[in-house]
Amino acid sequence: MKSNITINVSKLINILSENFLFESVDNSMLEEALRSISLVDIEKDEILFKKGETYHKGVYFILTGEIDYITGRDKLATLREGDIVGLTTFLGKSTYIVTSTAGEDAELIYFPEITIYNLLSYSAEFRKKFYRMVSGRLQLLQGESSFSTPSFSYKPVANYMTSPVISISTEKTLLDASRIMSENRIGSIIVTGENDKFAGLITSKHIVHEILPRLEETSLKLPVENFLENSPIKVPKEYPLVEVLAELQAKNKDYAVITDNGKAKGIISNKDILKILYRNIHIYNLHIEQASTKEELKTIFRELAGVAAHLLENTRQSSEILPVLSNLHLSIQNKIYKITVEEYRNLAGKDVTEITHSVIIMGSGARKEMFLDPDQDNGFIFEDNITEEDKAALMEFGEHFVNNLAYVGYKKCPGNIMVTNPDMSKTLSEWKNSITDIFNNPGKTGFLTSSIIFDMDCFCGSEQMVWELKNLILKLIAEKPIFLIQLLEKDSNQKIPLSIFGKFQVEKEGEHADQFNLKMSALTFIVDVTRIFALSKQLNDLNTVERLKHLRRKNILSEETVQNVLSAYETVVDILINEQINKSKRNYSPDKYIDPYKLSLLNQNKLKEAFNTISKYLSTGIKYYKGHP
Repeated sequence: MKSNITINVSKLINILSENFLFESVDNSMLEEALRSISLVDIEKDEILFKKGETYHKGVYFILTGEIDYITGRDKLATLREGDIVGLTTFLGKSTYIVTSTAGEDAELIYFPEITIYNLLSYSAEFRKKFYRMVSGRLQLLQGESSFSTPSFSYKPVANYMTSPVISISTEKTLLDASRIMSENRIGSIIVTGENDKFAGLITSKHIVHEILPRLEETSLKLPVENFLENSPIKVPKEYPLVEVLAELQAKNKDYAVITDNGKAKGIISNKDILKILYRNIHIYNLHIEQASTKEELKTIFRELAGVAAHLLENTRQSSEILPVLSNLHLSIQNKIYKITVEEYRNLAGKDVTEITHSVIIMGSGARKEMFLDPDQDNGFIFEDNITEEDKAALMEFGEHFVNNLAYVGYKKCPGNIMVTNPDMSKTLSEWKNSITDIFNNPGKTGFLTSSIIFDMDCFCGSEQMVWELKNLILKLIAEKPIFLIQLLEKDSNQKIPLSIFGKFQVEKEGEHADQFNLKMSALTFIVDVTRIFALSKQLNDLNTVERLKHLRRKNILSEETVQNVLSAYETVVDILINEQINKSKRNYSPDKYIDPYKLSLLNQNKLKEAFNTISKYLSTGIKYYKGHP
């Protein structure tokens, strides 16, 4: 399958204008729509998408050739020139309910969702014909029980926008705009031009960060049209709520304006959408908090795959669910800790919460990047004057805690990064000496340990002791930057499983024959390189996405580099979390292994692009630090 083919706009306009669906759309609107499309060539028997695969966020128009809908071994339908592929999933926003393959060589136009929604908003005739096609396709696939109606987050943004809008005309001044915003306690105001057409947007953040620092006193009386935000987000009223959030986040904006025929009909903020999308998360946490036994928590743990599937339905970026999923994991673990405290009090007659200590969580738990199969990465920090009796009690308690975590579903760490390991349970001074020794004499073990303990957070107990260790790590990195180069070189010795000919390199034998570990083959490189950049610049962020965004804000990494790495990160997370959910549905234990050749061709190509981006990112890190020791 090939994409990004050269586009002849005039030729495509002629083709589309003769099509039943597009004949009512004028050429100027078609030209606008074609700016965002891509052409896709697919050869006979190639898979366009597989049943159960993540929705492609758009639809395909068949220019030439045939596309078959397959379920099992049966052919449900053959779509031909002028048909649309992916209609029901466009409506339902679910995973694909059939497999789509090329019955013969075909050329397709891929229309992103936003383009279709703009056409729906622009032309009533197009809207009527489009939904008539959707209705016909639903009848064709009526026997496929997997189809579902859109979740609330995929309902039109018009259902959630603030309307009517508060506005100001272009000839009014910046002072006028500021007064209206202050009087109405709002963070933005719509600016309208002739015939009340939407002209632009002014936000409080824009005033503070962009206007005031360069403002002369006389400028306050200039018309407000001189101070409009650049490229405000405008969306049609039928655009899905979750897609609006994606647009805002991709372009680092706080507000989206909902327009109809050029007029502003409503407005919605980033914060408003996040509240709507994640308003049910507190219910999950309440369910966890009300659990009183390990058996109940074990059941809740097993149900997390369903929760993850629900979260995926309500977000465009799969990577966005990891912090939410991680918080649920941590809530479960925190409840296990409380239950273990009570068990140990009854068993030994001692309340360990009265002993000054910290339980630290490390690795993906600290970064809030846990999938469905996190193992245990934890440790103890004891105060320096701890008695041997109290230390022995905490170590005994730790045994019970680790076993209870394992009982609920959190596997014991293969590398023994757990509170039961004396090397992971030490006094504050002993921890400081150990971390200093890693920098002075890293060796193989030191490098491996640093990749985990350098991402640490306080799970419970004394926050102060955890921060002392974090500050020590930053201090030692500033003193010994060569350590970062050595870490990067260690990563560069690990091979990304993609040959120079673009073939996936999988394990040849054993339990995971024809597979590779996607975390170790891709995700680890992104996490490691980003961590090194962040720590070297004394940044305290832990989450990889937040680290990348912070590095972009500080102009340490370019906009292009960050966007490419975030795209690669999203690809890997999307493939991995969906594979884990599907394994859970089939009653298999989720893990990090995938068979790349069982992915659709689209996801295979996306994964290869991600691997290439990761390889370049690693090279960027090595060049940066070797050039800036």
